[in-house]
Amino acid sequence: MKNDNENPFIISVVSGKGGVGKTRIATILARVLSENLSKNFKILLIDFDVYNMGLTNLLKQNFQKNGVSNFSISSYLSNEEYREPLKINSNLYVVPAVSLDEESEKSKILSMSTSELVEKLRDFIRDARSNNQVDCIIIDNTGIPDNFSIASSLVADKILLITQSDNVSWWGAINFYHIYLNEIKNGIDAKNKIQFVVNNIPVKYDFEDMNKGTMGVLKNFGFSVFIPFEYGLLESFDENPFENEDIEISTFYKKIKLLSAIILKNSRLENLMSDSQKETYSNKDELNKDFDTKLDRSKRIMNVDNFVNVLKLVFGGIIALYGIIILNMYYGVFGVYDWVNISKILILGVIFATSLIIILMPRDMFKQIIIFTSRKSNGFKRRW
Repeated sequence: MKNDNENPFIISVVSGKGGVGKTRIATILARVLSENLSKNFKILLIDFDVYNMGLTNLLKQNFQKNGVSNFSISSYLSNEEYREPLKINSNLYVVPAVSLDEESEKSKILSMSTSELVEKLRDFIRDARSNNQVDCIIIDNTGIPDNFSIASSLVADKILLITQSDNVSWWGAINFYHIYLNEIKNGIDAKNKIQFVVNNIPVKYDFEDMNKGTMGVLKNFGFSVFIPFEYGLLESFDENPFENEDIEISTFYKKIKLLSAIILKNSRLENLMSDSQKETYSNKDELNKDFDTKLDRSKRIMNVDNFVNVLKLVFGGIIALYGIIILNMYYGVFGVYDWVNISKILILGVIFATSLIIILMPRDMFKQIIIFTSRKSNGFKRRW
């Protein structure tokens, strides 16, 4: 039985700079909670990034055909009344940054102070609870520590501070943390409220690399979630992040499920955790160390490294052969070149260019292409 007087659980997704994957994490987190909690548990996802509007633009592409909501967070903050948000499924709703047919309305709220935004957000939270019985609100914020992301953090029960492993992203996250500390007035323990997430970790790193050096500082903030970079994830995300089946088999989805379990554990929502989330939490240390982004383990190419070496050797030979042919054409090194004509040179040029690309391609990218090709040849119908 729901307690209508209890406020929704608020999760604010923030970062110190843009381009670190906030929107992707916020969106898939909403999906994971929707799929793993009771269908009576309602989740509301808000695009509070009024500048880039990543989630809003995604809605334009994917949900216009299903009927567009004219209600937005900008219109509400501009003193319009609360209206029905865009419904994704039985327990997941979305509120865009601006109405999908009117982007000019955001200009009305850009000058609001942090305190004004906090007051308006609290009003919105109460209305979402009373009108739609929303249990959890996930807020996707701007990529900088501005009035919007700080206000969102001040009303949140949990803050997901997203960074990447590069120094620029890392120091941006630390800057956000200190700005947030300066805004806190009630003496809460920021370390317990903030959850660090390191996203898009390059394939050359593994868990041990993340656990030392600059990232080792994260040990002071408790358990941090590490998410490796995954080729092809962006394409699947753009198709329809709430329904695309490819996302479910990704390492990214597993990591977000781990993140959801960590958020719920030791919160007032802990008793709502599914058995699957409880199991995920109990295995959190091992799951966090998993940097394997090969989606179908049973269909991996045997000894991919050796296969890559052989292919690079073959294409290296093609490049050498092409060089010999060109030398022979112009200088008659071997005394025979009558058979070489323009059409053959063009064909050989294409082969040469392809070979050169493969030779210069990073090994890890080449390995991912081989694994991708092997899945296609084994009848994989999913687009990855």
